[in-house]
Amino acid sequence: MLAPAARPLRSRTVVRTEERLSVASALTLRSLPRRVHRKLQRTAVALFRRKPLTINPARGLISFTFDDFPRSALSVGGTVLERHELRGTYYAALSLIGGEDHGHALMTEEDLAALHDRGHELACHTYSHVNCRSLDRSRLEREFDENSRQAVRFGTNDGFVSFSYPFGEVSLAAKSLASDRFATARGILPGINQGTVDLAALLGNSLYGGMENVERALQLIEENERRRGWLVFYTHDVAEAPSRYGCTPEHFAAVVEAAADSACDVLTMERAYRTLAEASA
Repeated sequence: MLAPAARPLRSRTVVRTEERLSVASALTLRSLPRRVHRKLQRTAVALFRRKPLTINPARGLISFTFDDFPRSALSVGGTVLERHELRGTYYAALSLIGGEDHGHALMTEEDLAALHDRGHELACHTYSHVNCRSLDRSRLEREFDENSRQAVRFGTNDGFVSFSYPFGEVSLAAKSLASDRFATARGILPGINQGTVDLAALLGNSLYGGMENVERALQLIEENERRRGWLVFYTHDVAEAPSRYGCTPEHFAAVVEAAADSACDVLTMERAYRTLAEASA
Protein backbone atom coordinates (compact mmCIF):
# COMPACT_ATOMS: atom_id res chain seq x y z
CA MET A 1 0.00 0.00 0.00
CA LEU A 2 1.39 3.34 -1.03
CA ALA A 3 2.00 5.88 1.68
CA PRO A 4 -0.08 9.01 1.30
CA ALA A 5 1.77 11.76 -0.50
CA ALA A 6 3.29 14.30 1.81
CA ARG A 7 1.59 17.68 1.75
CA PRO A 8 3.84 20.26 0.12
CA LEU A 9 5.19 22.87 2.43
CA ARG A 10 3.56 26.24 1.95
CA SER A 11 6.17 28.79 1.06
CA ARG A 12 5.58 32.40 1.85
CA THR A 13 5.40 33.05 -1.86
CA VAL A 14 2.63 30.51 -2.56
CA VAL A 15 -0.04 32.97 -1.55
CA ARG A 16 1.35 36.42 -2.15
CA THR A 17 0.83 38.95 0.57
CA GLU A 18 -0.40 41.40 -2.00
CA GLU A 19 -3.15 39.01 -3.14
CA ARG A 20 -4.23 38.33 0.43
CA LEU A 21 -4.41 42.05 1.07
CA SER A 22 -6.48 42.52 -2.07
CA VAL A 23 -9.00 39.93 -0.90
CA ALA A 24 -9.08 41.40 2.59
CA SER A 25 -9.64 44.84 1.13
CA ALA A 26 -12.59 43.68 -0.92
CA LEU A 27 -14.19 41.92 2.04
CA THR A 28 -13.50 44.14 4.99
CA LEU A 29 -12.01 47.56 4.23
CA ARG A 30 -15.32 49.11 3.28
CA SER A 31 -16.69 48.32 6.71
CA LEU A 32 -13.80 49.97 8.54
CA PRO A 33 -13.81 53.57 9.73
CA ARG A 34 -12.69 55.91 6.94
CA ARG A 35 -9.51 56.96 8.75
CA VAL A 36 -8.42 53.34 9.27
CA HIS A 37 -9.42 52.44 5.73
CA ARG A 38 -7.25 55.20 4.27
CA LYS A 39 -4.30 54.31 6.47
CA LEU A 40 -4.41 50.69 5.29
CA GLN A 41 -4.65 51.83 1.69
CA ARG A 42 -1.62 54.08 2.06
CA THR A 43 0.31 51.23 3.68
CA ALA A 44 -0.57 48.87 0.83
CA VAL A 45 0.45 51.40 -1.80
CA ALA A 46 3.77 52.02 -0.05
CA LEU A 47 4.58 48.31 0.25
CA PHE A 48 3.49 46.90 -3.10
CA ARG A 49 3.91 47.50 -6.83
CA ARG A 50 7.23 49.13 -6.10
CA LYS A 51 9.67 50.27 -8.79
CA PRO A 52 12.94 50.14 -6.88
CA LEU A 53 16.17 51.90 -7.74
CA THR A 54 19.13 52.03 -5.40
CA ILE A 55 20.71 55.47 -5.54
CA ASN A 56 24.02 56.70 -4.22
CA PRO A 57 24.90 59.93 -6.06
CA ALA A 58 28.22 61.65 -5.53
CA ARG A 59 26.24 64.81 -4.73
CA GLY A 60 22.71 65.23 -3.51
CA LEU A 61 20.03 66.08 -6.08
CA ILE A 62 17.21 68.61 -5.78
CA SER A 63 14.20 69.04 -8.09
CA PHE A 64 11.63 71.84 -8.14
CA THR A 65 8.21 70.86 -9.45
CA PHE A 66 4.87 72.58 -10.03
CA ASP A 67 1.48 70.84 -10.04
CA ASP A 68 -1.36 71.92 -12.37
CA PHE A 69 0.90 74.49 -14.11
CA PRO A 70 -0.57 77.83 -13.04
CA ARG A 71 0.70 80.61 -15.28
CA SER A 72 2.63 82.19 -12.40
CA ALA A 73 4.56 78.95 -11.91
CA LEU A 74 6.37 79.75 -15.15
CA SER A 75 6.18 83.55 -15.37
CA VAL A 76 7.39 83.95 -11.77
CA GLY A 77 8.67 80.57 -10.56
CA GLY A 78 10.41 79.74 -13.83
CA THR A 79 12.06 83.15 -13.92
CA VAL A 80 13.40 82.65 -10.39
CA LEU A 81 14.90 79.30 -11.39
CA GLU A 82 16.39 80.73 -14.58
CA ARG A 83 18.20 83.46 -12.67
CA HIS A 84 20.32 80.64 -11.25
CA GLU A 85 20.46 78.82 -14.62
CA LEU A 86 18.14 76.13 -13.24
CA ARG A 87 15.03 74.50 -14.66
CA GLY A 88 11.89 72.94 -13.19
CA THR A 89 9.31 70.24 -13.92
CA TYR A 90 5.71 71.25 -14.65
CA TYR A 91 2.99 68.62 -14.19
CA ALA A 92 0.10 69.52 -16.49
CA ALA A 93 -3.40 68.13 -17.00
CA LEU A 94 -3.92 69.54 -20.47
CA SER A 95 -7.73 69.62 -20.31
CA LEU A 96 -7.22 72.58 -17.96
CA ILE A 97 -5.57 74.85 -20.55
CA GLY A 98 -6.93 78.36 -20.23
CA GLY A 99 -8.76 77.57 -17.01
CA GLU A 100 -8.51 78.83 -13.46
CA ASP A 101 -7.88 77.14 -10.13
CA HIS A 102 -8.17 78.69 -6.65
CA GLY A 103 -8.29 82.14 -8.19
CA HIS A 104 -5.16 81.70 -10.31
CA ALA A 105 -5.02 81.41 -14.10
CA LEU A 106 -3.71 78.12 -15.46
CA MET A 107 -1.40 77.54 -18.42
CA THR A 108 -2.19 78.67 -21.96
CA GLU A 109 -0.96 77.26 -25.25
CA GLU A 110 1.56 80.10 -25.33
CA ASP A 111 2.85 79.05 -21.91
CA LEU A 112 3.35 75.49 -23.14
CA ALA A 113 5.46 76.74 -26.04
CA ALA A 114 7.45 79.06 -23.76
CA LEU A 115 8.07 76.24 -21.28
CA HIS A 116 9.54 74.11 -24.04
CA ASP A 117 11.63 76.94 -25.49
CA ARG A 118 13.03 77.88 -22.07
CA GLY A 119 14.22 74.34 -21.36
CA HIS A 120 11.86 73.30 -18.58
CA GLU A 121 10.25 69.85 -18.42
CA LEU A 122 6.58 69.27 -19.22
CA ALA A 123 5.26 66.27 -17.28
CA CYS A 124 1.98 64.37 -16.99
CA HIS A 125 -0.73 64.99 -14.38
CA THR A 126 -3.50 62.93 -16.12
CA TYR A 127 -5.63 64.68 -18.75
CA SER A 128 -8.66 65.62 -16.63
CA HIS A 129 -6.85 66.15 -13.30
CA VAL A 130 -8.68 63.14 -11.93
CA ASN A 131 -8.29 61.31 -8.62
CA CYS A 132 -6.36 58.19 -9.66
CA ARG A 133 -8.02 56.12 -6.93
CA SER A 134 -11.40 56.67 -8.62
CA LEU A 135 -10.44 55.04 -11.94
CA ASP A 136 -9.72 51.50 -13.01
CA ARG A 137 -6.63 50.73 -15.08
CA SER A 138 -8.29 51.05 -18.50
CA ARG A 139 -9.87 54.43 -17.75
CA LEU A 140 -6.64 55.74 -16.27
CA GLU A 141 -4.75 54.54 -19.33
CA ARG A 142 -7.10 56.59 -21.51
CA GLU A 143 -6.31 59.63 -19.34
CA PHE A 144 -2.59 59.13 -19.92
CA ASP A 145 -3.07 58.54 -23.64
CA GLU A 146 -5.15 61.68 -24.14
CA ASN A 147 -2.71 63.87 -22.23
CA SER A 148 0.11 62.54 -24.39
CA ARG A 149 -1.85 63.15 -27.59
CA GLN A 150 -2.57 66.72 -26.59
CA ALA A 151 1.07 67.38 -25.72
CA VAL A 152 2.13 66.13 -29.15
CA ARG A 153 -0.62 68.20 -30.80
CA PHE A 154 0.74 71.33 -29.14
CA GLY A 155 4.21 70.37 -30.28
CA THR A 156 5.62 70.44 -26.77
CA ASN A 157 6.38 66.80 -26.06
CA ASP A 158 7.44 63.59 -27.77
CA GLY A 159 6.48 61.53 -24.72
CA PHE A 160 6.14 62.16 -21.01
CA VAL A 161 8.89 60.83 -18.74
CA SER A 162 7.58 62.08 -15.39
CA PHE A 163 4.19 61.91 -13.67
CA SER A 164 2.62 63.13 -10.43
CA TYR A 165 -0.60 61.87 -8.86
CA PRO A 166 -3.35 64.54 -8.77
CA PHE A 167 -4.34 65.30 -5.17
CA GLY A 168 -1.56 62.89 -4.16
CA GLU A 169 -4.11 60.05 -4.38
CA VAL A 170 -2.62 56.68 -5.32
CA SER A 171 -4.08 53.20 -5.74
CA LEU A 172 -2.27 49.94 -6.47
CA ALA A 173 -3.74 49.95 -10.00
CA ALA A 174 -2.65 53.54 -10.61
CA LYS A 175 0.81 52.88 -9.22
CA SER A 176 1.20 49.79 -11.39
CA LEU A 177 0.21 51.65 -14.55
CA ALA A 178 2.29 54.72 -13.71
CA SER A 179 5.27 52.42 -13.16
CA ASP A 180 4.77 50.97 -16.65
CA ARG A 181 4.20 54.28 -18.40
CA PHE A 182 6.62 56.72 -16.76
CA ALA A 183 10.18 56.72 -15.47
CA THR A 184 9.03 58.35 -12.23
CA ALA A 185 5.78 59.09 -10.40
CA ARG A 186 5.74 61.60 -7.53
CA GLY A 187 3.37 61.67 -4.60
CA ILE A 188 2.95 64.14 -1.74
CA LEU A 189 4.34 62.19 1.20
CA PRO A 190 7.26 64.23 2.59
CA GLY A 191 10.87 63.22 3.01
CA ILE A 192 14.14 62.69 1.16
CA ASN A 193 14.40 59.90 -1.40
CA GLN A 194 17.49 57.90 -0.48
CA GLY A 195 18.89 54.38 -0.51
CA THR A 196 16.52 52.12 -2.43
CA VAL A 197 13.80 54.48 -3.63
CA ASP A 198 10.41 53.69 -5.11
CA LEU A 199 10.31 55.45 -8.48
CA ALA A 200 6.55 54.84 -8.65
CA ALA A 201 5.93 56.77 -5.42
CA LEU A 202 8.67 59.34 -4.95
CA LEU A 203 8.50 61.52 -1.87
CA GLY A 204 7.75 65.21 -2.34
CA ASN A 205 7.82 68.22 -0.02
CA SER A 206 5.38 71.09 -0.35
CA LEU A 207 6.40 74.74 -0.47
CA TYR A 208 2.98 75.92 0.65
CA GLY A 209 2.43 78.46 3.38
CA GLY A 210 4.64 80.99 5.07
CA MET A 211 8.10 81.37 6.50
CA GLU A 212 7.82 78.31 8.75
CA ASN A 213 7.67 76.08 5.66
CA VAL A 214 10.61 77.92 4.11
CA GLU A 215 12.68 77.20 7.20
CA ARG A 216 11.75 73.53 6.97
CA ALA A 217 12.76 73.52 3.30
CA LEU A 218 16.14 75.04 4.14
CA GLN A 219 16.68 72.36 6.78
CA LEU A 220 15.85 69.67 4.21
CA ILE A 221 18.40 71.12 1.79
CA GLU A 222 21.12 70.99 4.46
CA GLU A 223 20.07 67.45 5.37
CA ASN A 224 20.16 66.39 1.73
CA GLU A 225 23.70 67.69 1.38
CA ARG A 226 24.74 65.26 4.11
CA ARG A 227 22.61 62.30 3.02
CA ARG A 228 23.24 62.72 -0.73
CA GLY A 229 19.69 61.75 -1.62
CA TRP A 230 17.09 63.15 -4.02
CA LEU A 231 15.05 65.99 -2.53
CA VAL A 232 11.89 66.95 -4.45
CA PHE A 233 9.90 70.13 -3.80
CA TYR A 234 6.47 70.96 -5.18
CA THR A 235 4.08 73.88 -5.21
CA HIS A 236 1.39 75.31 -7.49
CA ASP A 237 1.15 79.08 -8.03
CA VAL A 238 3.95 81.52 -7.15
CA ALA A 239 2.23 84.83 -6.46
CA GLU A 240 2.16 87.77 -4.07
CA ALA A 241 -1.27 86.58 -2.93
CA PRO A 242 -0.86 82.83 -3.32
CA SER A 243 -3.54 80.21 -2.96
CA ARG A 244 -3.24 77.83 -0.03
CA TYR A 245 -1.45 75.50 -2.47
CA GLY A 246 1.11 78.09 -3.53
CA CYS A 247 3.82 80.35 -2.16
CA THR A 248 5.07 83.90 -2.55
CA PRO A 249 7.90 84.84 -4.92
CA GLU A 250 10.00 85.85 -1.91
CA HIS A 251 9.63 82.50 -0.21
CA PHE A 252 10.19 80.54 -3.41
CA ALA A 253 13.29 82.58 -4.23
CA ALA A 254 14.73 81.93 -0.76
CA VAL A 255 14.46 78.16 -1.22
CA VAL A 256 15.81 78.23 -4.78
CA GLU A 257 18.77 80.39 -3.73
CA ALA A 258 19.61 77.99 -0.90
CA ALA A 259 19.42 75.04 -3.28
CA ALA A 260 21.61 76.80 -5.87
CA ASP A 261 24.21 77.64 -3.20
CA SER A 262 24.21 74.13 -1.74
CA ALA A 263 26.51 71.23 -2.55
CA CYS A 264 23.61 69.59 -4.45
CA ASP A 265 22.83 69.49 -8.16
CA VAL A 266 19.46 71.03 -9.06
CA LEU A 267 17.87 69.14 -11.95
CA THR A 268 14.47 68.52 -13.51
CA MET A 269 12.81 65.25 -12.60
CA GLU A 270 13.75 63.74 -15.94
CA ARG A 271 17.40 64.75 -15.75
CA ALA A 272 17.68 63.66 -12.12
CA TYR A 273 16.22 60.26 -12.97
CA ARG A 274 18.55 59.76 -15.94
CA THR A 275 21.56 60.78 -13.83
CA LEU A 276 20.66 58.26 -11.13
CA ALA A 277 19.74 55.48 -13.55
CA GLU A 278 23.00 55.81 -15.45
CA ALA A 279 25.01 55.80 -12.22
CA SER A 280 23.32 52.61 -11.03
CA ALA A 281 23.62 50.76 -14.35
